[in-house]
Amino acid sequence: MSESVRYPRVLVVSMNAFSNGNSNNGKVLSQYFCNWDKKCIAQFFVMNEIPDSPVCDNYYRVTDKEAFNSFLTGKKHGRRIMLTDTKAADSNRGALVRSEKKKTGFNRLARDIVWNSGRWKSKDFYSWIDEFSPEILLVMVGGSSFIPNIALKIAKKRNIPIVVYNTESYYFDSVKGQGLWHRIYRRQGNRALRRLMKRSSHEVYLNDSLNELYNGEFGRYGTVLYQSSNIEETPAPNNTPPVFSYLGNINLGRHESLIKIAEAIKSINGECKLDVYGSVESEEAKNALEECSSVRYHGRVPYEEVVDTIRRSDYLVHAESFKPEVVESLRTAFTSKIGDSLASGRPFIVFAHESLACVKYLTAHDCACVIDNEDELEVKIRRVMEDEQLRSRCVSKALSVAAQNHNSDSNCEKMRIILENNIES
Repeated sequence: MSESVRYPRVLVVSMNAFSNGNSNNGKVLSQYFCNWDKKCIAQFFVMNEIPDSPVCDNYYRVTDKEAFNSFLTGKKHGRRIMLTDTKAADSNRGALVRSEKKKTGFNRLARDIVWNSGRWKSKDFYSWIDEFSPEILLVMVGGSSFIPNIALKIAKKRNIPIVVYNTESYYFDSVKGQGLWHRIYRRQGNRALRRLMKRSSHEVYLNDSLNELYNGEFGRYGTVLYQSSNIEETPAPNNTPPVFSYLGNINLGRHESLIKIAEAIKSINGECKLDVYGSVESEEAKNALEECSSVRYHGRVPYEEVVDTIRRSDYLVHAESFKPEVVESLRTAFTSKIGDSLASGRPFIVFAHESLACVKYLTAHDCACVIDNEDELEVKIRRVMEDEQLRSRCVSKALSVAAQNHNSDSNCEKMRIILENNIES
């Protein structure tokens, strides 16, 4: 951190706390502030978790359970949290987990009603904001209405600007065939986002597809900041047989595509298997992975082990389902693994539909072995395994793209400039 550089006092409002890797949203957010002056950053968040990132020391947390208790009783809840605080981590995790398992339209709408009532707000919460005295807000939006509403009230009360950070296309989700409660929830969320965008000074998006989509609706371009990576290139281990690894969540039918990759790898080299790390969305998917002789399923591992696994791997793999309804829902999605995979110095194999934002990005930069057709799966994997020049060229381009778009220091400086330029003089 340079003493000559001015860091705006930014209050980040989001669902997740800053994280080193235990939360994808928290990880992406924290990487934009890796060099920030800690005196100039604070965060309000609502998930029942403890921050594990060193970028910030100043937090205020109110959980769903606390907001609900305030709604019922009128008693104020919420607390300031320091990085050294571990006591509060499990105080109400049981209730939170139960609510997360029931993501119905009714429960989502009820959650918004509870938060939007404002009965959870306390003098201590406002004192915390006053003591920090933010110059600008950075708001990470999702599908709910209450995060935009909280940010708007803070900004109006203090007369400070807002920058919106958006990683999702929830605003454009179809409600066709959804129940009444979900349609009301979605309508409320979209109204809140429109109000926030009207008040926003600038928007930051996770990829170009999102930027184009929202520009088409709101008539203004934002800035694209890709996920950062702190992974350093290391020499490939040249294992015998080579090690192929997938690291990430296994949801939305990904296990089916992973199994196809594993079978293709094994048909090329009978000793090869696909090592799969990550949380599985269903017992059915878990059983399918465990029963596949071409897969070694390891379950979820902490981010530190993810990094070690990348270093022990010869190839990194990503996959998405080809089911039409999944493809449609993921068109603007951008896997959080891209930054780390490109920066690792390992050939990156991606099996996904050509229309997805991450596939378009990798194809445009020619920095990964992209396979968008099952008929070519074995052929293209064999080619990258057997052609050393192809692997070398792929890795070289990946490292170049990682340095240009996924460098933590560079993205932190870009975020600093965005926030600095949008502070009212």
